[in-house]
Amino acid sequence: MSHQNRLPRWLSADRLDTTLAKVGILASVLLLSLRLLTAQVLLVVIPVATGVACALYFGVHRRQATAFEFPTLPVGVGRYLPSAVFVGLAGLVLAIAAVGSRTLPIYLLIGAIGATILAQPLLIDADELSPSLVLAQILASAVVIRLSVLFITPGFIGVDIWTHVPVFIQGIVDSGSLAAIADSKYSMAPFYHTIGAVAALVFGSARIGMYLSVGLLVPLSALLIYATGALLLPARWALVATTLFVFADQVIRWGLHIIPTSLGLVFFLGALYSVTRLSLTDEPWLIGVLLAVSLATVFTHQVSTAILLVFLGIAAVSVVASRVFGSTADRVSTRSLVGIVGTFLVTLVVTIASWTVTPWYSDEPFLTEMLATLETTIASEAGFLNLAGEETAGAAGGAESVGVLADIVPFVEWFGFALLLAIAVVGGLALLRMENPPSLTGTYVLSAAAMFVVIFGFSLFGVRAILPGRWIAFMYALLAIMGAVGLFHLSGRASKRVLLVIVVVLAIGYPTSMVVAEKATLDSPALGNENPRYSYTESEIAAVGTISSIYSPDEAASVDSDHPYHTLYGRLGGYTSRTAVFDASGSTDARPVIARSYQRSGPAVFNEDGNPSQSVLAPTVSPDRVCSPARNRVYTNDEVTMCTSSSVTEGSL
Repeated sequence: MSHQNRLPRWLSADRLDTTLAKVGILASVLLLSLRLLTAQVLLVVIPVATGVACALYFGVHRRQATAFEFPTLPVGVGRYLPSAVFVGLAGLVLAIAAVGSRTLPIYLLIGAIGATILAQPLLIDADELSPSLVLAQILASAVVIRLSVLFITPGFIGVDIWTHVPVFIQGIVDSGSLAAIADSKYSMAPFYHTIGAVAALVFGSARIGMYLSVGLLVPLSALLIYATGALLLPARWALVATTLFVFADQVIRWGLHIIPTSLGLVFFLGALYSVTRLSLTDEPWLIGVLLAVSLATVFTHQVSTAILLVFLGIAAVSVVASRVFGSTADRVSTRSLVGIVGTFLVTLVVTIASWTVTPWYSDEPFLTEMLATLETTIASEAGFLNLAGEETAGAAGGAESVGVLADIVPFVEWFGFALLLAIAVVGGLALLRMENPPSLTGTYVLSAAAMFVVIFGFSLFGVRAILPGRWIAFMYALLAIMGAVGLFHLSGRASKRVLLVIVVVLAIGYPTSMVVAEKATLDSPALGNENPRYSYTESEIAAVGTISSIYSPDEAASVDSDHPYHTLYGRLGGYTSRTAVFDASGSTDARPVIARSYQRSGPAVFNEDGNPSQSVLAPTVSPDRVCSPARNRVYTNDEVTMCTSSSVTEGSL
């Protein structure tokens, strides 16, 4: 064959998947070289996972498709696994109740439960596998893992929820109107708060109502992942996708920190199911469901709306392109095309109209302020490898710890993500060969790629104004289904030895790594000396109420403390709060400082005076600097002390 024909043959349509695999290998090698410029852990995790996935796909694509080759467990062993899961869940509840919080052994138990569930669709023979029983285990685990810690933890877990529930929702209940959110950006997105207020009236408590409404809805929404996966794959692999999603760290995060993002994720899963099914059928009711969940998202959460618009926009472009350029057999029906494109356009128009009248931090509407913020970020803050302060990309988000453990912990936390990314890359390449409508393949692959770029690509250049950390759980929904597609593809082409390695590593490594990751352990970090806890003790919460009642905050009142504890005073106490700044002698400001016992041992964060100031771990700041002898100790309980300077009085606080 002549040299002139090699390039067209290389790029021919039937070789697109292998061509992309080769490009992926090359791109991974180039991206890995950036590790020489920064210590960012994801510059190792992402290229290695992608490169291994592309190499694996390229290596097995020539094998003849075979019957299912996964090794199977003995029948006697497989039958005991469901019982082991339910016994493990009962033990989990008892252990958390006895200890009062989650500890490393408890996290390992959760990982073992996840491994036992994941092993069933991967390793049990088809004749013995009961999809309904496995699905019941998945949903039961999702609910128990989340609610057991929610009910045992005082107050709430996270930061934003301290505004949403005790301030906004309780305010709605007390006033009998939406006046409590009238001046916030949720005045045009009140759906979450309305649900919470109704649940509070039903259950007699805003906290319990939130947990038993949205808190239950989030884990149970995994049913939509199963339903979506079952449209594309046999039940075995739909179960795998559901398990991958339920045990993902960011999905666990939004089941613990229950805020509008959590409800937005539920609606997104409904949209994902509707678009997938509309690409395969043209049932009219699906269009109504898609429109309903899309508009519900608009009136729930702005970031979730942006994510949904990206997904719907790509779906609309894909179906139109398929209609224009595809063959007759590849086209979706006219009804489905109108439904998907029409829903995108209606959602876009409603979003723009809503955002132009949504208040934010200034007198300008949300849309204007958001565009101005993006423009400022790109013009003055964006820069290649500008990673400081990044929440999503595995940075500490604050002070850095040192030592061998500090070097290993990020790789442990991101190992589950690496596995998910690897099998999803294989799945994305496999989708290009599967007999699905091209518009559906394009929707999945391009949506996952677009979200990946927003989360990690934009962050690489310091563009974080669109809160990329909120996008990850939504991307995980796509990656979980694509990952199941990848495993399905490998099951028919990879050797039995390769499959055995993949199954064992995935079944054990994925849930164990995910459940100990930082975002899945906000209440009680599994690696306690590396990540701060975003939950508080009874004494820490009581201190906020007592201090704010004795020293009532007014418009100018402010207090300093560690991060994240200072946020509790800002959201629940009504103060203006910030992370305390210290120099060699103590606080650099006359504002009151709140000290707590956790600062002596936990990885809470202070700022060290400088230009600019640097984040430091709280234990490195001596208690005498936090509450210096020159300050007055005006309040104390068994864990919290409030110190004021001599110039600060009760009336001026």
